[in-house]
Amino acid sequence: MLIIKYIYLLFRTMESSFQAMAVFILLSLVALTVLHHFMKAKRERVWCALCSVPLLSFLIFYHHNRIIGMPELTLQRYAALGVASLLIFLWGIVIFFKRSYKAYSVLTYVFSICWIILGIIFVAVCVTYVYVGNHSHDSWEESFSKTIDDLGKAYVLRDWKELDLEALKEKYLPMVREAEEKQDKAAMLMALYELRYDLYDGHVRVRTTNSAANQEALQRLAGNDYGFSLFRDKEGEYLAILVEEGCEANQLGIQNGTVITKWDGIPTGEAASAVKCIDARYAFSYVENERIFQPIFLAGHGGDEIQVTFLDENAKEKTVTVNAIGNYLQRRTEAIKKFFGTPADNENFHVCMISDGVGYLRITEESYKNDPPLDVIKDCLGGYSKELYAELDGKLKSLSGQGMKQLIIDLRNNDGGYSSLTRSVVALFSDQPLPSDMGYYLNGSYHSLFPVKTYGTGPWKDLPLIVLVNADTGSSGDVLAYYLQTYASATLIGDSTTWGCAQCTGGYSVLTDGEFSFTYPIATSPGEDHLPLIDARSDRKARIIPDELIAYDKAEVLELFGDTGRDLILEKVLEKK
Repeated sequence: MLIIKYIYLLFRTMESSFQAMAVFILLSLVALTVLHHFMKAKRERVWCALCSVPLLSFLIFYHHNRIIGMPELTLQRYAALGVASLLIFLWGIVIFFKRSYKAYSVLTYVFSICWIILGIIFVAVCVTYVYVGNHSHDSWEESFSKTIDDLGKAYVLRDWKELDLEALKEKYLPMVREAEEKQDKAAMLMALYELRYDLYDGHVRVRTTNSAANQEALQRLAGNDYGFSLFRDKEGEYLAILVEEGCEANQLGIQNGTVITKWDGIPTGEAASAVKCIDARYAFSYVENERIFQPIFLAGHGGDEIQVTFLDENAKEKTVTVNAIGNYLQRRTEAIKKFFGTPADNENFHVCMISDGVGYLRITEESYKNDPPLDVIKDCLGGYSKELYAELDGKLKSLSGQGMKQLIIDLRNNDGGYSSLTRSVVALFSDQPLPSDMGYYLNGSYHSLFPVKTYGTGPWKDLPLIVLVNADTGSSGDVLAYYLQTYASATLIGDSTTWGCAQCTGGYSVLTDGEFSFTYPIATSPGEDHLPLIDARSDRKARIIPDELIAYDKAEVLELFGDTGRDLILEKVLEKK
């Protein structure tokens, strides 16, 4: 029954054109069966000819619903419907020549229905885009407007975030209209990136096949480079970082660690608080995280020249005019990467002893042995991976034999995966029941697909845990952090809260000519109350709060954005042990 419910929900979530074609094929089977029963033998040729109607209808459907610029996605999405309609056509031909109605009818029914069901599952598990809004045949303005309509139909958090879709149209359609008039593809992409920002959701993505236009859009959004970036230390001072040696700002007295008090005449804190952090890779869903990154983004805001006020070596305010030296995107990207640190190059689920009595488990993503589709389905339906559970249990026993008394689980820069695997980890440290890993939105309320259930026996539930997170701990990584904090009593530590997004992707709106597209989630990770577990609401307040939030003093900021390669968070944690 669970599998039937899952398939039904997937089918219900798909776009109406797919649903209509699938239903038409199935009804054609029934109609042809009835017609064959009532038609006389001399009209059997007519009946056989009618068996071609589903195939002809599918070909017309395929022509009108093909996704321009994406033939592979079109084929993946509609191949099963085509095979089912072809089977009906062959049904008519075989019966015309073989005159054996019953046997071939049973085969046609079984294979046609199976192909449609397998097609739905394939789209969900392998293609991953369950709902596709195909607006590739429309103009820029029409496709943008219909994309916002898609959010109202399929975006799982549309009401959770209290989206005003008409207000979004009113805000963005004039921008899109102007971009279309000028054929300014970069401006079109900028509108999509700003729409993404207004959803404050890390699982929403802007995609394009035009890399040149995308680069131009991102550069326009980044602004001008004045030779340095900015970061706020724990005392609230805004420090210059990544200062380019010998640039104009450097020659005028700005160096790494210089306190910047005003930006173009406005107090730096006030100027930073008005900045939107719009980036292609990162979406700072929680406002607490955005405040951390606002100074970095502020450093690109200004014209061809800008007035910068700073404290000189005598702690006296000095104002200088600095000219732009290029685009800020590269320096901004470098600053963000420095904050997140160098990603670990060890394997996923890597374990080792990191100091006396302290073990270390690094989880880079919630995937396991490349996750073959059948294993994914098995683990999702079972709730967790028994194989991963057993493997990690063995690794922890090995650490215990080396004297482990405490474990650090590092989830920094964990970009998610399959949430069924989070239970494989949590079940080692907790014997409490865990919520479903998939929720859906239906008839104005949220529901969980799976019941609350206990997984594993928590053999390591008495082991003290520290979990490290940052603003790039996302999706199933978010869920894992939440579960460990809530159900395993782990201490959550980081220099920011987590990413703030924990849903399943699946929505895909394709805009004009397939050159622009917009993806978004159609399912969420629910809590025991069936409501979204982690995702920010309209207030954007964090819903995962670290037990200890690390801030950096001036010397540590210079270390963080230098080239020392030190892991300050891990060092701070180990100093206390």
